[in-house]
Amino acid sequence: MFLRTWRFITLILAALTMGTAYAHILELPAKMNYDATLWTTINQSLYWGFGHVGGLIEGITVFLAAPILTFLVRKRRPSFQWTLAGTICFALAEILQHSQ
Repeated sequence: MFLRTWRFITLILAALTMGTAYAHILELPAKMNYDATLWTTINQSLYWGFGHVGGLIEGITVFLAAPILTFLVRKRRPSFQWTLAGTICFALAEILQHSQ
């Protein structure tokens, strides 16, 4: 039961993490037409939650939930391989995101 619960929590956190990134992609075409002042105002006022709440959720997903889930399923071969692949992909995405 604990494993199922942890798997569910990890999936929800992963979905929230990817959702915030996808929201930024969907907003990009409209934001490309804004002038610098409007763009700065919007980014400093509307997106507080993306940085604070979204960043916290992203950190918990990448550095806590996914690695712990990988550890919990280590003796279940098919699950372990897919979970490890997902954890590595999240870690690589985090590294690539912060290297830009």
